[in-house]
Amino acid sequence: QPVLNGTLRVTDGRLVIPATGVTYDNFDGEIELVQDTLYIRRLTVYTPRGGGRSGGAAVIGNIDLTTYTRPRFDIRARADHFRAVQRAGLATLDVSTGPEIQLVGNYDAAVLRGGLVVNEGTVYLPELLGKDVIDLDDPALYGLVDSTLLQARRFLPKVPSAFATNLTLDNVAVTVGEDVWLRSSEANIKLGGQLGLVRGRTESAITGASIDSPRLALAGTLDAERGTYVLNLGVVQPTFEVERGTLRFFGEPEVNPSLDIRAIHTVRRPRQSFNREDVRVLVAITGTLGAPVLSLASADNLPLSQSDLLSYLVTGEPAFALSNTSSQYTEQLLTIGGRLAGTFISSRIPRSVFDIVEVQTGTIGGEGAATSSYLSSLFTTRVILGKQLSERWFLGLSTGLCRANFAENLGLRLEYRISSTLSAEGGIEPGSGELACAGTTAARGFQQTPPQLGVDVFRSWRF
Repeated sequence: QPVLNGTLRVTDGRLVIPATGVTYDNFDGEIELVQDTLYIRRLTVYTPRGGGRSGGAAVIGNIDLTTYTRPRFDIRARADHFRAVQRAGLATLDVSTGPEIQLVGNYDAAVLRGGLVVNEGTVYLPELLGKDVIDLDDPALYGLVDSTLLQARRFLPKVPSAFATNLTLDNVAVTVGEDVWLRSSEANIKLGGQLGLVRGRTESAITGASIDSPRLALAGTLDAERGTYVLNLGVVQPTFEVERGTLRFFGEPEVNPSLDIRAIHTVRRPRQSFNREDVRVLVAITGTLGAPVLSLASADNLPLSQSDLLSYLVTGEPAFALSNTSSQYTEQLLTIGGRLAGTFISSRIPRSVFDIVEVQTGTIGGEGAATSSYLSSLFTTRVILGKQLSERWFLGLSTGLCRANFAENLGLRLEYRISSTLSAEGGIEPGSGELACAGTTAARGFQQTPPQLGVDVFRSWRF
């Protein structure tokens, strides 16, 4: 058996990894072969970050080639805001190690340890603009998924099957940081949580049984913590604020989790007349990341049809209440105009300034309302803004347009993320009179509540 010795140095090289879609133009390293051992003295890659900064990754260690068919590994890798994925229409992700990644052991009994933190990035949601709006109770929610799309959603590394079969993954976790978002032209949803790195599972084409795949995969659940979804109805585009949601990964080689995201839009209605409460409309995004499905329902379990829900979103009134009388026709046009203005304003505020922007426009007029009440009805509009201040702090602010008591209309919410499963939140919510621009005067049929001050602690469990 010949004995080889030598050193390979790379300076200012270029590294291309097709699976991740990233080309690294700043790559250098030094590898030395001494008899039967390959020493990785240094392999470093640098990638650009925002604000003129740079991230990178480094690999050191050795590979013992004494038994050529069964090499022994002792390799360590560290990363700091390293651009790991950059696939158009799929994801752009920067990661850091925490703790460092270690691969140790023989080829047929290797162990992988460590963890990754996704510091920042975007996972792209296919556009829902062309999707039909359906009933939540419709059983035909899911259709066939193009297999070529699933193939395109694979970016985790493929390893030799013999190596993967005996590879032990020692609690390798992927933690989502505070600046990772699920986005499309309609969605802007912050993700959080932790996933496990596992050997992939696929379905046998012959038996239908679940079998191991030579690809690594993700398993677990991510949370949709906050954000907005804009529903394009052509005439108006109401903004829904994310209430809750999950993305579930089932250990499949394709990055195609199931979705269950719920967001709510509040239709503000005037309080000058009896029995005209605000209407909350729920939009649900289900299906999978590769084939999302959109549906509407009442957030308060009211027996409202799809036509009524759509009518509320466009005109502020149920479909059966629409009228062609001159006065009500004017009110409906003014309401639609207000919603168009709200959509225009919210769409013009850059998401780099605020992470959450929602304008809840008021409904013009009301039962028995005179023309003089049109302007006061419009003042029930509320503006909601949210900003991720740092990795742990989030600030939410809301305000109404009431002229007489503007200060009393301010709402404030401050959240501190203690850990990935624990957070604390404090906030101030205006009284119902201020929300309705009614001041201290109670409207008929409307029970007033005082301003609310609250402190909450949230704990999440994952199974």
